Formats: sequence, C-alpha cells, structure tokens
Amino acid sequence: MEHEQNRRYFYALLSRVFSDILDPKSIEQFRDNSELLETLGSDTVAFFDNNSDDGLEELLNIDFTTMFLMNTHPVESAIYDNSKDIVTGMENLVMQFYMDHGYEINMNDTHIMAPDHIAVELGFMQNAITKESFEVQYKFSKTHLMSWIPSFLIACEEMADTPFYRDFCNFAVEFITSDYAYLKTQLPQDTLA
Repeated sequence: MEHEQNRRYFYALLSRVFSDILDPKSIEQFRDNSELLETLGSDTVAFFDNNSDDGLEELLNIDFTTMFLMNTHPVESAIYDNSKDIVTGMENLVMQFYMDHGYEINMNDTHIMAPDHIAVELGFMQNAITKESFEVQYKFSKTHLMSWIPSFLIACEEMADTPFYRDFCNFAVEFITSDYAYLKTQLPQDTLA
C-alpha cells in the first residue's frame, strides 16, 4: 500500500513541476523538503542553499519558459507529428485512451491546451494508480509515457540552465522507467505483449 502511495505522490509531483513555472509556495515546499532535494541531487541542494526564494523563482521561471514554452512543446502529438502540430480533439489517441477508462479532461479549466501534454499524462497515471488495474497502467505507460517522455526529458536535461531542472528531468526519467519495470512485474508474462 505504501509503495502505491509513493507512486501516486511522485506522479503528482512530476505532473505539477512540468505543468507550469513554480510559484513561491511550490519553491518553499521544495526548500522545506530536504529529503526530496537530496534525492534530486547535491547540485540542486546547493542551488537552493545559494539562492533566495525570489532568486530561485526568477531563475526557475526563465529556465522553465526556455525549455518548455519557447524551445520545445512537452506534448506527445507534437513530438510525433512531423508538422509539430498539437492534436487536441478526439483524433488524439491519448484522449481516446482517457475516455475509454473514464478519465474526463476539461481543457477549459486549465492553461494546458493539449490532452497529451506531459503534465496531463503524468496526472492520468497518478489517477490510474487509485482507479485502474496494473494492466491499464502498464498499457498507458508502455504506449504513451515510455514512447516519448524519457527521450524528451533527456533532451531537456541537456538544455536546462538550472541544476534543479537538470536534476529533475533526470529524476523523472529514472522514476518513469523504473515504474514501467515495476508494472511489468505485476502482470503475467502473457499479458505484456
């Protein structure tokens, strides 16, 4: 049970960090969680130790904007579509997966305009841990998360200017790939095809 709670927590954390710039409250929460900062890495610990909250907010805002708004689009359909178009309607395969599993996305209540945005996909996994079978989680992870997020975040890690985003992208890749491996152990081998 604790392992499943930890999985939910980390998917929620990943979804939050990749959804928007970190606000002052989020920065304070990171600063107050020394164990999480240490998990991310010593460079991130030093980065938080050597900067005020206002300084962190400015540096992280610039880095997030550069990485996820100006230079890339953290959206699955934009990665796979040669025209770099973001598919937002029912023709979006991720949206169809959500609907097939009773996950409703109200795109009117968010600034994120794509159902296959990295933050929404990670949020689905957070929700699926509570509601869905390991088989559904595995299928979503294999078909969607693993197909693009690790390679996308490795590229972002190289682009990051702050230790926080470098370490966080690395952490996210490690978590998503290890969670996928965990899901594989929870299912009979004949269902993994």
